[in-house]
Amino acid sequence: MKSGRFQKLLPQSKFVRGISVLAGGSAGAQVLMVLASPVLTRLYAPEEFGFFGVYMGLSIVLSTIGSGRYELAILIPKLNSEAYQLYKLTHAVGILSFLLASTAALVISEVAPVVGKDVPKEMFFYSSAGMLVMLSFQTNIHWLTRQGAYKKISQFRMIQSLLIVSFSLVMAFWGEVEGLALAHIVGTAVTVVAMGVYVQKTLKDIKENSTLTSIAKEYIKFPKYLVPAHGLNRITAQMPVVLLGGIFGPAIAGYYSLSQRVVGAPTNIVSGSVAGVFKNEASKAISEGKGCKSEYMRSAKLLSAAFFVPFFVLVLGAPFLFGVIFGAEWRQAGVYAQILSPLYYFRFVFSPLHSVYMLTGNQAQELAWQIVLFFVALVSLCVGYFEFSVEETLLAYSLAFSMMFAVSGVSTYRYSLRASYAP
Repeated sequence: MKSGRFQKLLPQSKFVRGISVLAGGSAGAQVLMVLASPVLTRLYAPEEFGFFGVYMGLSIVLSTIGSGRYELAILIPKLNSEAYQLYKLTHAVGILSFLLASTAALVISEVAPVVGKDVPKEMFFYSSAGMLVMLSFQTNIHWLTRQGAYKKISQFRMIQSLLIVSFSLVMAFWGEVEGLALAHIVGTAVTVVAMGVYVQKTLKDIKENSTLTSIAKEYIKFPKYLVPAHGLNRITAQMPVVLLGGIFGPAIAGYYSLSQRVVGAPTNIVSGSVAGVFKNEASKAISEGKGCKSEYMRSAKLLSAAFFVPFFVLVLGAPFLFGVIFGAEWRQAGVYAQILSPLYYFRFVFSPLHSVYMLTGNQAQELAWQIVLFFVALVSLCVGYFEFSVEETLLAYSLAFSMMFAVSGVSTYRYSLRASYAP
């Protein structure tokens, strides 16, 4: 009887169960990294964390470009054989990008042997390796998402975090500035190998009827539109902290960064998990010629409900909570979180649903959206320098972005009605 009551507490919908499993795994991986932070900060100097930050930034940008974004197409084909060709194509493009990036790193190391004080010239080689393991990890994640193997995805995320933390502890005794970067590369690489072994077990009765060249041409919209779109997205995401720091000073940028980190970390876990399950379920519906309106509305309602209470907590009490939790000097970060709460809400609800453009073959719309969003951010922040205080600038930025995400909700809903992928 007790077990029966317990079962009723668990998510009954396959859709919600998938989200719960992914969110649980992502949260566990995040918690593990957070718990290790106090130990690592005692083993590594600020300069070593600085090197790691540069390495991660370069690796993330390179991995966005280096895959051609072909990994995002893995969910689209109706046949597993075609999806597996995309899986192989992404790795082939990634290896080619790694070779090109390594060659560029070799040239840079010869032309500018001193990258910076205490920063080894090999940094660019580490970033090239980081690019390769990160894009391979994401490619495997997309393949497992296609298979509905959400539990495995969570397990591999936990394994990756555990390995990175373990190697970070070992590398600390090596005493070199690149210890954290090497730990990330090795930990992710070992995880990728384990993922590859598991992926091979999912390849049942797959007949490869098309060549990598033909697949690359068929899905050319991904590198053509999504590489610049997602590259621009990374720039837009970093623009506020850069411009706020340059216009109003580093303290203002620090307040903004804390508000983003505190609100962003938990919300990204939930929205990212919903996005993963939605892409898989929506791609199946579209391949069956049904459109993904049902999956779209289910996700939108779930996201709207999930952030409803946190939204009002931010609106009503963010300054007080930030002051209590982080200290009185950080109360201003709570004011910024309060001002940005409408943006957080609309972004949380509609950003995970942007994959509708990709799933229906309308990658050009995604690029257009990112271009407009870039200029909205630039204008709203720069106008504030001449006309407004920092709070008024953030309010203009928040309202402008909220409106943009609301418009994107209408647009993506319309595309969710389409019943097929348009090459």
